Amino acid sequence: MKKIIAKEFLILLSTIVISILSLVYTYGYNIIINNQKSVLEDSLKTTSALFYENINALKSNYNKKIDVQNDVFYLGSRFYNNVGYGKKYETRYQFWNVVLKDDYKTFMDDYNSNNSFWKQLNTWGHGYINSYESLREFLEKYTINEKDQNDYDTAVANEKYRKNLENRIRTLKSKLINNSKKFSIATNTFLIAFLIAFLLRYLIIAIMWSIRTLKS
Repeated sequence: MKKIIAKEFLILLSTIVISILSLVYTYGYNIIINNQKSVLEDSLKTTSALFYENINALKSNYNKKIDVQNDVFYLGSRFYNNVGYGKKYETRYQFWNVVLKDDYKTFMDDYNSNNSFWKQLNTWGHGYINSYESLREFLEKYTINEKDQNDYDTAVANEKYRKNLENRIRTLKSKLINNSKKFSIATNTFLIAFLIAFLLRYLIIAIMWSIRTLKS
């Protein structure tokens, strides 16, 4: 009888140990997740290229020039029949890089008119255009050059990488096991182990005993 009680006690103790180990596992799991999260967070804090200030600085020249080009495109659509959305030159890029840069002399012909496109452009404060040369300088000043494009592309890549890190950090945070869930895992582990060790085991023992009894 004592051996049976000792055996049952050890089995019960084993179920308790298993549930404790499951609790220990949740703490170890959180430590691993937190370490991975800390590495990513350190990258955001220490990698200067990923700072929003640097990303915005790299975009600044490009964005400023695009804004000016959009303003000019909007004005051009009011002065020229073939400029504007749905027209021959329907994008800012086409108007700026094809019409103005390649054929800007043609677009200077109306400068002496009372309601000149270029006089109107001067009122926007983008530059004082009163000659072919001043127009050429204006176009060069606000045309996207290779450095502007490279800086912008670098900024976009850095921003994309930063957002990827932020998404990974959020994902890791969502994987962390809170205290209530830890207790729930340990409790459920104990209940499952208890059911297997006692109820299921007793049921199997009873079935085997019944089979042996029927055969005897």
